Amino acid sequence: MIAKIGAKSMKGIYATDHYNNGDLICELEGTELSVPDKYTIQIGDKQHLSVTEPYRFMNHHCSPSTKIEGRLLVAAKNITPGQEITFDYNTTEDKLACPFTCGCCGKKIEGKLFVEESADIEQ
Repeated sequence: MIAKIGAKSMKGIYATDHYNNGDLICELEGTELSVPDKYTIQIGDKQHLSVTEPYRFMNHHCSPSTKIEGRLLVAAKNITPGQEITFDYNTTEDKLACPFTCGCCGKKIEGKLFVEESADIEQ
């Protein structure tokens, strides 16, 4: 993986190898924290992993190229070299430390708790 400035002048990470859907890309490493920050990934109840570079620069996407299963980063589709490595922040975070408006769908990305609330309201 390589971290670089991509579209919209944002830092992201990009594949240097080919991965098939379901391939294990890596086990994420870092320091466990009890509270989230902008660069952590929630791996359990009140467990947030401050991941090492370059993975701390993985961007959100509503149709991500990867998924996170605990500490494992797994290809969610076939990935080719040069493709950005993204994941859906709403699938791991209960509540984001830094909510934002999604560049691909225009919705507020706040975390799983807010997605569940929105679904309840719509029903």
